[in-house]
Amino acid sequence: MSLKEKYKSKFTDYIYKLPINKIYKESICDEGFINENPDFYLYYPYLFNGCFQVSESNMDKLSIAGYLYYQSTLYMDNLIDENDKTKIGLITVCQEETIKILSSVFPINSVFWRYWNKRKDEYFYAVNFEKDLNKKENVSSVDYEKLSDFKAAFGKIAIDSLFTLDKNVELQKCLLESHKYFSVAYQLNDDVLDFEKDFENNQFNWLIYEYAKEYDLKEYSINDLKKLLYIKGNINETFKKAISHIDKALNSVSEIAVPFWKEHLIKMKFKFSSSIIEIENYLKLLKIEVELSHTVINSNTVDNSINQAIQFIKKNNIKMEFGKIT
Repeated sequence: MSLKEKYKSKFTDYIYKLPINKIYKESICDEGFINENPDFYLYYPYLFNGCFQVSESNMDKLSIAGYLYYQSTLYMDNLIDENDKTKIGLITVCQEETIKILSSVFPINSVFWRYWNKRKDEYFYAVNFEKDLNKKENVSSVDYEKLSDFKAAFGKIAIDSLFTLDKNVELQKCLLESHKYFSVAYQLNDDVLDFEKDFENNQFNWLIYEYAKEYDLKEYSINDLKKLLYIKGNINETFKKAISHIDKALNSVSEIAVPFWKEHLIKMKFKFSSSIIEIENYLKLLKIEVELSHTVINSNTVDNSINQAIQFIKKNNIKMEFGKIT
């Protein structure tokens, strides 16, 4: 049985035994939601457990609590970003059940709750900080790292909880550093995937920020902007930047026994590398197609070349999607 199936089974079994409305049970255990989201959120604490001595029972509780809170933060993001109030009841239920589980593991006077409040403060700081970045003319890589780290604040609770049960300050420090670099890579990938949504909702996005320094975004349609990302190499540069942060994440835990976390990082790096190769190969084919066409362009410029490439894509009905080219 895969880790996904193992922890999905434990999660759904637990939820369906709760004395809550059946509608909430079905929403929380929705198969579509589980399949549409990354598997590792079902067993996030497990990724770091190699270097901690934590019982299987507590690991199960932490994993279930983590997935409940992951759901609540996704719905909370929709509430904040898009004013989607349809899931307010579900947010409340997920958060309540999370606290109940964690309270069964950590007493009220546990240091864990200090970490909990700290991560909660980081998350809500990130909400306002992201809005501030949208107004800044110059956003540094340090700003972006801070945003990425704080947006993933509740992911760090997995590390905090394990540390609280089996204290090792040095381990906690290295894992949190690794998690920060992972969060930057993950956020960069999200910026690629969410480019259109962020553009429409005026959300801060690193690719849009970089674009705005070079182009008047009002002159292009969203589809042309997405195609430009490929042609100009922005997508591959973003993936390369993400890979460099994955390397930093791996380096931070090079001497620590966290095999599942390292495996997760290596898989993520492989996906970025594969995407880079796929896009480069596709653009080579595109270049050959353009060069073999019978169109003669006089007094060509860089802008003309880009426009010609866009027109070629449109004319040949080539569909380009983030993370996938068909």
